[in-house]
Amino acid sequence: MHNLFLKNLFICCLYVACTFTHNPEYVYPVCCIQNKVLVVEQCEGQPELYAFDVQEMTYEKILSSHYVPSLIMPLPDNSGFSFLDDGRVRIKYFCKRGVRTIDIFEPIYAIGGLQWIDAHACIFHAREGSHYGIYKMNIDGEIEKVLHDDCYDFLYPQMDNAVLFYITHDHGMYAVWKCNAQCAHDRTLLIKNEKKSMMFLQVINDHELFYIEAPDNPREHNFISFSFCHAWQEKDGAWQNEKLFKFVVPNELLFDDEVRLYESILPLTPVYFEGNIYYSSAEKPHETMVAYRYDMIRRESHAFLKVKELEDCFGIICVPDKVFIGGKKLHSISYN
Repeated sequence: MHNLFLKNLFICCLYVACTFTHNPEYVYPVCCIQNKVLVVEQCEGQPELYAFDVQEMTYEKILSSHYVPSLIMPLPDNSGFSFLDDGRVRIKYFCKRGVRTIDIFEPIYAIGGLQWIDAHACIFHAREGSHYGIYKMNIDGEIEKVLHDDCYDFLYPQMDNAVLFYITHDHGMYAVWKCNAQCAHDRTLLIKNEKKSMMFLQVINDHELFYIEAPDNPREHNFISFSFCHAWQEKDGAWQNEKLFKFVVPNELLFDDEVRLYESILPLTPVYFEGNIYYSSAEKPHETMVAYRYDMIRRESHAFLKVKELEDCFGIICVPDKVFIGGKKLHSISYN
């Protein structure tokens, strides 16, 4: 059973600490590294990075305001974390004061979908010319082109041991593929979708994965309805897929220049953990986001947490026996 006391304590610690500093609009966790929970505070569009120590009950800034971090990822050996800033991959080691920047001299940009393979190399998608490809890079900036084509896109790479999974986009058609990482062009088609965009691949193992389906014209309405989908391999080798649930996001969180999340949909993506999927969805007509837990066995969702200090709940991080959550602050408190 989840420790509700620690969940609420985490929220309260963030809420009180933040009111003494910049009175941010959004506060949410992004990852856990040993006993530290890394937390983004966003005020007036500017994200800052903090660390909440669960054991010591301390909360401190761990990254200079000179950096504008996004896509914050723990290193596999827990020695630090990486983040994107100004289109570049940077690394902050806990044992060092400075930040290491990985200089890229290849003609690629718009890096996304980054995953660390080990403590010295990562894989990601990036744009080269008019299309996205998949690239492998070590911490010295040496880059290997894994997949690229002048006619279509390769997106959201995920490695599971020696197997590479990814999404392709070709003239409106999306598909999920897998291949041996050492021979990427010898690939197997798992799923194809001619009607909806596919994004944010989450691979659990070599026979199970999740992804998000997005609408074609997300800016047409005040709310955007996404579908969270499950795909798995049957005993006969065939792959099946199904939509598990929809989650609704207020349009303004993604597109309104005044209030949007700097990391866009990243803090809003559902999280799979130990047979459950944790996610946030807006409640009409009040437009607030509530945290839900989807049970994979019972195939049903239930709201599992409401924090009175937060107008919207999102940014869910799971570790054994604990769930951390953040969101949009309801109001500010002034201290005399």
